[in-house]
Amino acid sequence: MPGQAVKMLPCENEIAKVIGYIDYESVFNRNEYPQLPYEKFVISDSKTTFRLEVWVTGDNNSGIFNKITENRKEEPVYLTVKI
Repeated sequence: MPGQAVKMLPCENEIAKVIGYIDYESVFNRNEYPQLPYEKFVISDSKTTFRLEVWVTGDNNSGIFNKITENRKEEPVYLTVKI
């Protein structure tokens, strides 16, 4: 879980576009893991050199995770995220 931020970085609250591959072994949602206090998944570059945890916030994220499991492919995903 993310730690306490000491000071806001200039990039925080900015919108970024990210391209990567979903690591299907690192998808954690409340439907499958109801005991977890968070929901997240991991994407990486094609060589899995760089990994990025995507923390999903909101009251109902089932649509996001349904899309991830229904479209399980080895193709890149395109995300628009708020940092």
